[in-house]
Amino acid sequence: MDELEFVKKELEKHRGKGNTISAGEIAGMLGYPVEDSHVKGRNLVKCCAKKYRIPVGGNASGYYIITTQEELDEYKSNLRSRAQKTLERGELMEKFFEEWTE
Repeated sequence: MDELEFVKKELEKHRGKGNTISAGEIAGMLGYPVEDSHVKGRNLVKCCAKKYRIPVGGNASGYYIITTQEELDEYKSNLRSRAQKTLERGELMEKFFEEWTE
């Protein structure tokens, strides 16, 4: 079994936002060192979701398979909010840059 198949099987055990698994847990099960675990785990979940077309959501506790419209709506709202905050931070840095270089 390759890594993505393993991740798929683990995610299938974690349905609904109340039943999460962290990126670190996934990477740890695959034997990755702690310092690499979160980045590697996140990348594995993202690749797995794309490859197998799994509706994966996430929150501060970890990842889960989205099982209801409410979970999907909440996850999408969270992503939009994070994207907006990122754009606002970019605008702020542009303003600071302009002030700094005057």
